[in-house]
Amino acid sequence: MNYQIRDSHKHYGLLIFCIIILAVFQILSSNQLIGLTSRLEHVRGEIATLEKENEASSEKVASASALLTLRERVKDLGFTQSPKLLYIENSHTVAQNR
Repeated sequence: MNYQIRDSHKHYGLLIFCIIILAVFQILSSNQLIGLTSRLEHVRGEIATLEKENEASSEKVASASALLTLRERVKDLGFTQSPKLLYIENSHTVAQNR
């Protein structure tokens, strides 16, 4: 009879040991998950920042492309850049409001 009580205590001791190991594993897993969640939020913030920068860069490229196209069209139409501006002074009214 005394022998059965010792076996019973051994089983309880093993059960308590397993519960402690599982609790420690759960705590470590939770801490690791929290760290990964924090890192994920940081990466998402970096992605949002890079997407905004990418959009701004795309707008700059589009604007520069439009200006380049306009410059080429102006050149094809024969317009040139004047080295000196000439103003014609006129004392006569060309158009009148009536």
